[in-house]
Amino acid sequence: MSNRYNKQFLTTPHNRAILLDCNFVVDSTNGNGLGIRSLKNGGRVQSVQMQDLSYPANSPNLASSSTYAVLAASAVTNTGNSVVTGNLGLYPGTSVTGFPPATVSGAENIANSLAQQAQADALAAYNNLNARSATSITANLDGQTLTPGVYTETSGTFNLATSGNATLTLNGAGLYVFICSSTLTTGAGGIPTIALTGGALASNVYWVVRTSATLNASASGAFQGTVLAHTSITVDGGSVAGRLFANTGAITFAAAVAATVPPLPLVAGSPAPGIIKVDLQDNYAQYRFGSAGWVSPVSGTALSISSSNVLSVGSPYIIVSLGSTTQAQWQAMGLPAKIKAAVGVSFLASATGSGTGSGQVMAPISSNIDHMEVFGDPNLMNSQTPNPNSGQEFIIGCFQDGVLTAPLDGTVIALLFYFNDSIANSNQF
Repeated sequence: MSNRYNKQFLTTPHNRAILLDCNFVVDSTNGNGLGIRSLKNGGRVQSVQMQDLSYPANSPNLASSSTYAVLAASAVTNTGNSVVTGNLGLYPGTSVTGFPPATVSGAENIANSLAQQAQADALAAYNNLNARSATSITANLDGQTLTPGVYTETSGTFNLATSGNATLTLNGAGLYVFICSSTLTTGAGGIPTIALTGGALASNVYWVVRTSATLNASASGAFQGTVLAHTSITVDGGSVAGRLFANTGAITFAAAVAATVPPLPLVAGSPAPGIIKVDLQDNYAQYRFGSAGWVSPVSGTALSISSSNVLSVGSPYIIVSLGSTTQAQWQAMGLPAKIKAAVGVSFLASATGSGTGSGQVMAPISSNIDHMEVFGDPNLMNSQTPNPNSGQEFIIGCFQDGVLTAPLDGTVIALLFYFNDSIANSNQF
């Protein structure tokens, strides 16, 4: 059995979907873990913290494209029951066919601003990798064992398994970059396999293809790494542990394909801004889904509601003291009629507030982020041991305009997740 399903026996005895939630206050001077709490059905959160983590040395910055398993320019086409674990994006094209029967675990961003930003970020990563100095090696990768490095070939085509089954072995922890001066083809004459040994990770393998790529052409095979193709990508079957990015053309699944975004290879080092690490005390068989929210911090001195301190109409405010200001007076200043005035409640000012009691407000400022995303597949991040103090963990990124960005100090972040402890009961809620 795979490690994922072995972990079923390391979980706690919940037999239905479990809701876990926690809040914390971003405070870069005090460990970023204030106010943590876990609720609902006995689920336990060990810690939630902004982390001092970074990418391995010389890794490309995928930015917002990092969460996409499939990202094309002109079209995405599927045949068969493909499974895409991660986001699917298309820009500027609008044609996505074959979904269903294919499934996508993440968001589908089609011809919108998110897909446009992801394409821009993927192109920037392509250009960065394509400009790197490389060592020339034999274009036929059959039977080769390579250590971390940047590689290219002189024949115009990197290929694997063109005349029978063949394996490329990547041995050692570090970054692997393959710059294909023209095309990339795997599996034209047999089953291609890319084996990772000695600490090599799919998330650290990048294939820069200056024209187009054809993967698992024999309708089977195990491909590893992120493909950044200038034109198009065709996958004829098997599995892809990595991302598929086509800068100007289409991505085509000609048969059923399993495409999975690998977890980002975060390591200790200089801080990567905007990374949140969530540690649970328990393991769970399945991560179902999650949501997040945040409240902007406030800035400046509390403003008394008086003739000398007036509100700016249309601006947001947060109540920090009720004072003698009545519910009706708060509503006259812009508090929605069905919301009870209380410390911490926010509203948009519709009137200046002059002479309306001694309540106090403060103006919120931006939290500096516009959304958060889970990196990788949390189902693959479970602890290997049944230690109640070493449970499941996963990584969340905070983004502003597609770039990892740390939220401002004082931001209150709320995280909510559903987990299931039993594969047999995974559909019960």
